[in-house]
Amino acid sequence: NLLSWARTQRNQIKITPQNISVRFIVEKCRSLLTHNLSHKQIQFINEIPAETTVYADEEMITIVVRNLISNAIKFTHRGGNITIFTDDTDQHITIGVRDTGIGIPAEKLRHMFRPSAKNTHNGTEGETGTGLGLIICKDFVEKNGGEIWIESQPGQGSVFYFSLPV
Repeated sequence: NLLSWARTQRNQIKITPQNISVRFIVEKCRSLLTHNLSHKQIQFINEIPAETTVYADEEMITIVVRNLISNAIKFTHRGGNITIFTDDTDQHITIGVRDTGIGIPAEKLRHMFRPSAKNTHNGTEGETGTGLGLIICKDFVEKNGGEIWIESQPGQGSVFYFSLPV
């Protein structure tokens, strides 16, 4: 992820948008993270219809989805749930990653995508991270013509949303 992001920062990666299946990307990421999901006994629910497509760079969006699912696993207690869903309009598809995790306090929400903010926190079972995942996600989503945002309540979980062109 970091290497891909560094290349985009130096304009060394060409963004190649195409019509891609959102469900396929989510299933590919779920497959990569099966061990983590099983270890924490987290139920993974993919509600995305098979026909849902977006116009974006497949590699970048795969990194975004994998990061968001990985974070959801990290901050969800053993036995929790992660649900991936979509909402679409004529112009955009909004993808949501909802978890039943620990949630994020309001004062931290507005700083989650800032490189200068210290956003590293241990997960529910001591998992660690670099604090760069969400910054990479924001950059990749924006490079593909979308937006990313969060809704969260401490103790009630989080929903990470991102939109992409149809």
